[in-house]
Amino acid sequence: PHAQLWDVGFQLSFAAVASIVYLLPRWNSFTVPILTDGTVGQNSAPCLRYAWGQVVKWGVVAFGVTLSAQFGTFLILARHFYRIYPLRLIASPFAVGLVVLIITLALISVLVGIIWLPLTTPFAYANHLILLVFLGIIEFFGQPWGVQKIESSGLGWIVLYIGGCLAVVYCAWPETALLAKCE
Repeated sequence: PHAQLWDVGFQLSFAAVASIVYLLPRWNSFTVPILTDGTVGQNSAPCLRYAWGQVVKWGVVAFGVTLSAQFGTFLILARHFYRIYPLRLIASPFAVGLVVLIITLALISVLVGIIWLPLTTPFAYANHLILLVFLGIIEFFGQPWGVQKIESSGLGWIVLYIGGCLAVVYCAWPETALLAKCE
């Protein structure tokens, strides 16, 4: 059981989930009210404003999940693989968004194929196009110039990094920090 603590897969999974659980509510409390304040499309129908607000909200949440997971796994990746990927903050949200589209179109294609198979052709072509864009993004940002090789960081750096991350979150959102709830 204790050997699992030193397994890189467990460390990455735990760090990603812990950072999502801790950072996502803070991210959402800051960004979602700003982006869905209702000023966009004031002259349009209420149902369209609501739909647009939901699209923006879920896009912001998806970006927040990706950013939170990256924030939490950054130093573990650097420690175990001796590399950091500075451009992943740019590439990952687009890649995650495209994967959501790819999976959604594939599901729609399967459901439409149950009704009538030839009707799936436009969905298949759209999915193929999105898949080509996705692979192009991954190939572009996966070039050697997008990877920075580093030396291994010690346990002290990991503790310092986690402490620094918590300090940044606490300073940015003191009303939602764990210490504020204990008072």
